[in-house]
Amino acid sequence: NVHEYCLDWYGDTRPSGVDPSGPASNSSSQRVIRGGGWQNTADICASAWRGPYSQATPINQVGLRVFIRIP
Repeated sequence: NVHEYCLDWYGDTRPSGVDPSGPASNSSSQRVIRGGGWQNTADICASAWRGPYSQATPINQVGLRVFIRIP
């Protein structure tokens, strides 16, 4: 299991809503990662957890999650 890399910009305050999009501009130069990776504790593995991620820092537990909608 890996963190989900998001296109949202990271901000100090979390916006409200079901799928918050974060700040509209590049205020911190960091993107959002959600959920947890295989090396994290259970509280970070929740899909609601959002944290900062610098695009210039490669780590082995950030990736994409695939969602398949079955009608």
